[in-house]
Amino acid sequence: AMLVEGQRAFNDGDFRQALDRWDRAADAYRERGEAAAQAQALVGKGMAYLPLGRFPRAGAAMAEARELAAGAGDRALAMRAAIGQGSAQALSGNPDGAKALLEEALSATSAAGYRDLAAAAGLELGNILAEVGRSDQAVMHFRRSLADADGVGDRALAAKAAVNLARALLSSDLGAEGWSVLTDADQRVRGLAASHDRGFLLVSVGGLYRTAADRALKQADDALQRASRAFEAAAETARDVADRRTESYALGHLGE
Repeated sequence: AMLVEGQRAFNDGDFRQALDRWDRAADAYRERGEAAAQAQALVGKGMAYLPLGRFPRAGAAMAEARELAAGAGDRALAMRAAIGQGSAQALSGNPDGAKALLEEALSATSAAGYRDLAAAAGLELGNILAEVGRSDQAVMHFRRSLADADGVGDRALAAKAAVNLARALLSSDLGAEGWSVLTDADQRVRGLAASHDRGFLLVSVGGLYRTAADRALKQADDALQRASRAFEAAAETARDVADRRTESYALGHLGE
């Protein structure tokens, strides 16, 4: 039950409550000697630490989860933990270590046929490459992540990949394609159920429409209108799930 409660709180953007639930679950499973379940709870803890800015703790939780899952023979969970560990390293200022971890995870998940995990690894790897200015490689990984997420029907992950692909294209010399991908990403995000991710992604979509307008694309006026609608939808979604932080972000952008 605590695993489910943690996931529910996480989806609603209540990361502290999610952390509390997953922390309790990890302790309970540790006492029972249920390594795989403990690893699952630790992955949750790592996920909750990331948006709270506690990156070293996120990395430590993911590393412990990875070791436990591997020992329990749960290869998929070990790979998921490795992806989370890579994300934590990237956010801790270790892009080289993160890149090595994620490249290994992407290779392993692809070889094992875990397209959902390959999509997640590709998305994180693309983010790192985009941060260091390797936009061509970032675009390649975002495209692959989007295809893998679509292939397994993971709409939330596909929406994230589409948003990040649009961002990478708009920041490169492929602005025209970026507009097409952005409008597609907008529809993907709006098709998600109310959650923290939906609200946060709509804020990102609104910001990208403003980027498109600033680049003086022929759709500039339309882009500004779409940006406002995205921020309004983000604020509404955030209110629906009591996510005050995202609502504040959205309203702040509307006031600019």
